[in-house]
Amino acid sequence: MKLTLIAFLSFLVITSYGQELHLSKHSVTKLFVKSIPEKLNDANGWSSHHWTFCGTDSSISMSDTIKMFNNSYPIGGHCCQSISWMFYKKHFFRTQETSWCMEPPLSTAIDLDQNYNIKLKTTDKNLHLKVFKSGRKVYDFIIVKIEYIKEAYTKSALITMVNSH
Repeated sequence: MKLTLIAFLSFLVITSYGQELHLSKHSVTKLFVKSIPEKLNDANGWSSHHWTFCGTDSSISMSDTIKMFNNSYPIGGHCCQSISWMFYKKHFFRTQETSWCMEPPLSTAIDLDQNYNIKLKTTDKNLHLKVFKSGRKVYDFIIVKIEYIKEAYTKSALITMVNSH
C-alpha cells in the first residue's frame, strides 16, 4: 500500500512539474494578454508583469534556443544578463535590460518611444513569433512549446523558441 501511494505521489509531482499547453496563436496571445497590467505601477510604465530571457538583446538574436519566462520566475538567480518584455497592449511591448551580477543590479531605462509589436503566424505546422520595431522585423522565432513550471510557491509559464534566422 505504501509503495502504491509513493508511486502515485511521484507521478503527480512529475506530471505537475512541467505541464505543456496546447500550442496555438490563441494560447500564446492569451498568455501575453494575461500579463498586461490593469494599471501601470510607476511613471515610466514598467510593472512587475513581464516576460524575461537570459542574455542581452544582441545575444538573443544569435542564440539557437531561447527560453522566455513570465514575471514570477526568479531570473536573477539563473543568469547575469536578462532582457524583459512588458506588454501594454495585446500585441505591443516595451523592453528593459538588466545586469543581475552587479551589486546593486543595474537596469536600462525604458524608452517609452521604443515600442515593439508582435505578429503570430502559422506556417508549415510551425508557429512563428515575429517581432517588429518601427515596422522593421527584428526577430523571427518558432515557438516549440509552452509549459508551466513550479518554482517554490509560484507557477511560471515558460515559452521555448528557436531562432528562425
